[in-house]
Amino acid sequence: MNKITSSEVSGLLGYPPRVNEFTSHYLQEAISRGRLIHSRLGFDNVKTFQRVLRLNKESVLVVGMPDRVDDKYCYELKTYTRRTKEKVIKVGKIQCKTYTFITGLPSKLVLYSVDAEKITEEKIVSFNLREFRMLIKKALLLREMIKKFKARFKDVQAEVKV
Repeated sequence: MNKITSSEVSGLLGYPPRVNEFTSHYLQEAISRGRLIHSRLGFDNVKTFQRVLRLNKESVLVVGMPDRVDDKYCYELKTYTRRTKEKVIKVGKIQCKTYTFITGLPSKLVLYSVDAEKITEEKIVSFNLREFRMLIKKALLLREMIKKFKARFKDVQAEVKV
């Protein structure tokens, strides 16, 4: 059975592909700052959820860890700057759709402005199973494309003789 995580889905559909396996210094700093904000605001769930999605003849195990879960919602907290807000909202909505699928709860996207140092918005993210299936299909397609590219890249690299 194929398996895909919420962060994998949102990363594949929301960010450009990374050929370099190393995380840039800037990205590492942003991740660390985001983790600190998550912890400080109580968005620190450690429970993983999973559910099988049937795609035609294939089954896909969808796995994820919402930032917070209560009896009404699952939450995804996204930190942003003026420059990153649009992309962060897209990625957050994709993650929320994944969390709704795996938990059965509606999802809220919570936006935290790094510049203003506060939560600026909370949005309930709509869920449509048909749309969600398409998101997963596209994420799986992109993952396969990257896998093939990396294999070809490695082959061409190995052909270089110096």
